[in-house]
Amino acid sequence: TLYREYKDKKARYLKAQEAKREENLAKKLEVIEELKQLILKEETLQKTFQEFRDIQEKWRQIGPVPQSRLNGLLETYHLHVENFYNYVKINKELRDLDLKRNLEDKLALCEEAEKLSEGIYIGDAFRQLQLLHARWKEVGPIPKEQKEEVWERFKKATTLINEEYHKFIEGLKREQEDNLKVKQDICKRAEEITEKEYVSVSQWNSATKNILELQQEWKQSGTVSQKERNKLYKQFRAVCDRFFDKKREFYKVFEQEQEKNLELKIKLCEKVEAVKDSDDWKRTSSRIISYQQEWKK
Repeated sequence: TLYREYKDKKARYLKAQEAKREENLAKKLEVIEELKQLILKEETLQKTFQEFRDIQEKWRQIGPVPQSRLNGLLETYHLHVENFYNYVKINKELRDLDLKRNLEDKLALCEEAEKLSEGIYIGDAFRQLQLLHARWKEVGPIPKEQKEEVWERFKKATTLINEEYHKFIEGLKREQEDNLKVKQDICKRAEEITEKEYVSVSQWNSATKNILELQQEWKQSGTVSQKERNKLYKQFRAVCDRFFDKKREFYKVFEQEQEKNLELKIKLCEKVEAVKDSDDWKRTSSRIISYQQEWKK
């Protein structure tokens, strides 16, 4: 029930995320239209360029869009950015200022990427790296003479994280393979316990203790691959269910036998009570001794 609730929540979350991405896509298309309209305005260069900066900031503030539309959207956006530069023939000082700001943004991204390898859980580092790559694509052009150097720095940090992540995944696979063997062994031992025949309460108590220990061992035996997880758990659960079904059946029969024995013992009590006042000592003693033997049986 909890798993279904979790899946429903996750499905609603993903649906909301997808709707939000579609909404962000519409907003970014509107920003591109604003960018296209800039070159049609008759204003001072300074005012137009400030509007251009505002549009760039608005673009950065909008969240992610559907992955299938991302590359085409970025290409269109950067095309119109270049068209703006070319159309207004922006003076070198202002263009250099914008290139400098973009350079600072990309250098900051390099630093963030480099810090990801410092003591953070590699799974989190890998996910954050994907976000940094998305932000990298959003940043505009930088001075050509530094473009290759800055990209190589960012790529180096990326490669380091990717290598560590792949090592982590390989280690996780090996660990899951070891856990799989452990869980398979637990299933086998549970099967052996379940298949045995038990004829007394003490034997059932001992077997139950062993099954409960195996269940605890199962909980502590780590995760396995998604491919094996459900199948193996169903197998183990089925064995445990079979064991406890057999135990319930034993106690059902056992209790019926106790009721039967109770009736027999009450009858023996009644038989003794029926002869206890007899003066025929020899015959009565013999009968009571036979009743005592029946009692023991």
